[in-house]
Amino acid sequence: MAQDMSFNEDTNSIWVVAPKKLNEYTVDGMLLKSYTLTNAMDASGIAYVDDNIVAVVSIVWPSLNYYDLTGTASGDVLEPFLTRKITFNGEPFRLNTVTYDPVRDIFFGSSNSMVRTMPSTHSP
Repeated sequence: MAQDMSFNEDTNSIWVVAPKKLNEYTVDGMLLKSYTLTNAMDASGIAYVDDNIVAVVSIVWPSLNYYDLTGTASGDVLEPFLTRKITFNGEPFRLNTVTYDPVRDIFFGSSNSMVRTMPSTHSP
């Protein structure tokens, strides 16, 4: 079952995340690629960042996991190249969804009760 999705305007495709899975679809719903994600057993949100980078929210251990899709093939198992803990006032903070603003290079994440902003640090 899908948890969240993000549109990639460069390829006119949609990235969909679910626990342990990342799928790319055409805007008509045809599956293009499918990946297995590590560090994403509880994936709840995704943001397509840029240059084949996606950021996936993990909620049990609140973190933002960055995956580089460059040179990958459908069926690959992907490891994050960067994992950022998500905290608020020094405490773990669980997000349900995330989106990325490329103009300001920041993420917006939502929990059940609020929206938070987070700076981006996704350079591999």
